[in-house]
Amino acid sequence: MALVPAGPFLMGCRWDDGDPVEYRQCDYTLGGVPVTLSSYCIDLTEVTNAAYARCVTSGSCEAPTRVDNGPFRPHYYDNPEFADYPVVWVSPTDAETHCRWLGKRLPSEAEWEKAGRGGCEIVAPETCGPEDGRMFPWGDSPPTCDQAEHWDCVAVPGLMGITHRVGSLSAGVSPYGVFDLVDNVYEITGTWAEDPLMSARDPDSWWYRNCAAGCTDPAGPDPLDWPFQAKEPRGTVSGDQALWMPVPFRYSGTSVHLSYDGQGFRCAANPRE
Repeated sequence: MALVPAGPFLMGCRWDDGDPVEYRQCDYTLGGVPVTLSSYCIDLTEVTNAAYARCVTSGSCEAPTRVDNGPFRPHYYDNPEFADYPVVWVSPTDAETHCRWLGKRLPSEAEWEKAGRGGCEIVAPETCGPEDGRMFPWGDSPPTCDQAEHWDCVAVPGLMGITHRVGSLSAGVSPYGVFDLVDNVYEITGTWAEDPLMSARDPDSWWYRNCAAGCTDPAGPDPLDWPFQAKEPRGTVSGDQALWMPVPFRYSGTSVHLSYDGQGFRCAANPRE
């Protein structure tokens, strides 16, 4: 695991949906609310097929609902060739169970984003400013194929969700040494999702309403009182367009009971005393 130090970072970003060039620039005056987190640890990589299988073998975890990973990998979870690739077809409930089995937990949405974006201490001064609105783990430049496996890097353009070996794209590592945060699989967080009709960049979203002047260790939205209780996924899948890969980009939630190809997770933990 990587230790992420206590301190503030800029969470979220507002950009012009009409101009795809703008995804590279986070305007602090239009978004990027300051959030302060206590120190925490987060897995260097996503949970792999082999790691998840150990929990299944112990009887503590449910097996993935399917064993494939796209049309060209009918046997993925049950194939030793993919032992160190990220597990998919697990629900948020399955992910939480696995992390608890290890004495860990799912990272909060804020913890996930700071792990990928870096805190305000990365670039001087240590107070938060426009220089801290980095779009990607490596900075503001669009991803190259050795940083993240986006649309232009896959053998069959448009074929999304085909995973790669965890930690294999070392050029895409975050400021804290965390791998694969903007590609490979969507990652389940422990934070409840907002109304799926709410835009991630909407100024009425929970984060902009509650953290505009700064907040510390935010819990995020309360669970919605409706059947589709969902957790917020972050990141994206290999083969997706680079436009959707910035660290602060957010999607609608995923039901706590549903699993998908391309949906995986990593765990977090509080530092040991």
